[in-house]
Amino acid sequence: QSGRETEDIKAWSGQWHDGNCGCEHMNMSRKLLLAACLTLAACERQAPEAEVAKGEVAALLSGFAMADPQAAKQMTHGFYGLENGWRWVASNFGVTLAPPEGAATQLELQLVLPATVLERLGAVTLSATVNGTALAPATYKTSGSQVYTRDVGKVGPGPVNVEFSTDKALPPGEIDVRELALIVSHVGLIAK
Repeated sequence: QSGRETEDIKAWSGQWHDGNCGCEHMNMSRKLLLAACLTLAACERQAPEAEVAKGEVAALLSGFAMADPQAAKQMTHGFYGLENGWRWVASNFGVTLAPPEGAATQLELQLVLPATVLERLGAVTLSATVNGTALAPATYKTSGSQVYTRDVGKVGPGPVNVEFSTDKALPPGEIDVRELALIVSHVGLIAK
């Protein structure tokens, strides 16, 4: 936990101390409440990984920006915390989307290939599947903003599972403790 959170908890509990717990002066209900607060603070830091049940299509978005708070439940795996409206992703990441209305659909992923990734790894190829059907990959040879767009035909009526993968990623430890592949700002299915 951060130093600021520790100060807040100490101030709230009324126990300022020099590193000793001081818990012997707290009554049992304060100890339990403090333990619950610490547990909740730890849980909030976990990456949003949730599964969407088939009956929840009405609650799903067909597309979303990474900063959209409603979208966290639709990021099934491989996404890291929000940073200035975008998220780093690992080499394998996925979302569940609502099918848009219309006969023809297009998948769109707005991404950035960071110069650091390109300099260390070279060109990066992105592949995707929609409900298990492979789409044509795209290879990115220049850093900067990119858009991966593929026609997917009609999808639905249930939730649409989209899986992405890259052929390369910076391994944990080189520049970060996370595996880093791309930066993503938006993903969605668009009716054509």
